[in-house]
Amino acid sequence: MFQQHHKDALLHYRPIRQPADHEQGATALTILLALTATVAVALAIMAAASDALSTYQHGQHVADMMAVTLMQESPLVGGVGTPDRGLLTRIAIHEHVQVINVDTTGWPLEIRVHIRAEPTGVLRGLWSGVLAEGAAEVIPPPTQ
Repeated sequence: MFQQHHKDALLHYRPIRQPADHEQGATALTILLALTATVAVALAIMAAASDALSTYQHGQHVADMMAVTLMQESPLVGGVGTPDRGLLTRIAIHEHVQVINVDTTGWPLEIRVHIRAEPTGVLRGLWSGVLAEGAAEVIPPPTQ
């Protein structure tokens, strides 16, 4: 008998106060706004990460390209003998990078170029960019 009475009591339970229609709508709107904000933040983070990776890869590519281009001036490969810094400046302007340093310590066998690549996407103006180093070397043929 006790079990039957308890079962009937659960079936007839009603909340004391029903939420009004405008309260249910406000809850739905709040959830929608919170979800929209979360998605917007996630997209912004993904765009920033993508821009950072793209900037890094671009900087590395340009630094390597500059090093190889300057190495073509080595007398060991038929060049005039000194790195063409004017060519380096033109490449930097064209590729939107800043040359930090050109290390000619190992010249004419080796050269290193250090640059700063500026972001071009969503991080433009918010971040100073990435440093990249490119290197090229001449490997003389083995002597017999």
